[in-house]
Amino acid sequence: MKYICGLLMAISLAFATPAFADTFTDLQQKAESGDAAAQLMLAKVYLYKWDKHYNPAEGERWLLKAAEAGNADAEMQLGDLYVTNDRLKALGWYEKAATHGVVRALQPICAAYFYGGVMESDWSKVALFCQKAADNHIAVGLTAMGVAYAEGKGGLPVDQIKALGYLAQADGMNEPYAAEYLGRLNLQGLLVPQDYAKSAIYFRKAMGYGRMVTAAYLAQQYDKGLGVSAEPLEAARLYYFAASAGQSDAITWMAGHPEITEDSLKANQSNPFKDPPALWTSTVKAPDGGNIEAPLAQYMFSQLNDFYPDRAVYDEVEGSVTIDCHWNNEGNLDNCLVLHESPAGYGFAQATLRMLLRPIPVTQKDA
Repeated sequence: MKYICGLLMAISLAFATPAFADTFTDLQQKAESGDAAAQLMLAKVYLYKWDKHYNPAEGERWLLKAAEAGNADAEMQLGDLYVTNDRLKALGWYEKAATHGVVRALQPICAAYFYGGVMESDWSKVALFCQKAADNHIAVGLTAMGVAYAEGKGGLPVDQIKALGYLAQADGMNEPYAAEYLGRLNLQGLLVPQDYAKSAIYFRKAMGYGRMVTAAYLAQQYDKGLGVSAEPLEAARLYYFAASAGQSDAITWMAGHPEITEDSLKANQSNPFKDPPALWTSTVKAPDGGNIEAPLAQYMFSQLNDFYPDRAVYDEVEGSVTIDCHWNNEGNLDNCLVLHESPAGYGFAQATLRMLLRPIPVTQKDA
């Protein structure tokens, strides 16, 4: 597989050179003559770290020339170039690219105006750019328009059908804020009948997608016994993580409970992987059809190959995930929060959750 990957990389590098197979000097001459396509290609050569001509300053200069000549792809590239260090400048280039028909630019534009961070949320811009993003099935666009129609923002009327339709589509694409927002609607009985069981499901999904602040809402349910059994310790755990992610209500709650610390939570939480191994076993089917008992950790780790992400297998990539979960009264895991995932984009966190959030045949023996 390594040989195949190496061959594919060689092929991709070959196609990264100018399609018209000119020499680097010829490419420079075409760029200097005002050919916007050549200017863009020359910029890419200069910005490619493994090329002998690598020169970020020259790459930026030629991207600017191509963009000034009206090349939409160059405008998009400039947005990507600036987004790490100057998000406001990046947003300006993304907007130009979107105006010239680059659909991919709609995602960062919509996210900027909906979530804020670059500037204050701007609902008029949300209605403009996020609607286009939603029309192109971009998750953040669907989420933004769902919220806009739910709250009547950006000059739009409150529309229950559109709001729930957009949010359901976004949730189906694993968009964290959409899952959280649907949970809040069910928790508060807004647009939908109040349903604590559904709100808990949505909050758990959002937490599993990596949105830790959502834990504050689920903490309320465990604190008050809304749709779940009242569990003060689990409420405290969830408030702790939500506060660490900056959720204001959770920070206020933690300030009133100074006794809740990471150490106190660990000391009071049962963990079959840390308790004496002999006390926790799982029952599995033997080859002869009978049942055998195995240590729980051994059983769990024996399942890894079945859940390893396909893309990671193909690319021969190893990953690491840190997840904190709650052992419920049925002996299974729930309320999982993804604390760390590396590398991102391969699906290691979601694969781990799929493995963990199944009914596990757990047995606790007497000490």
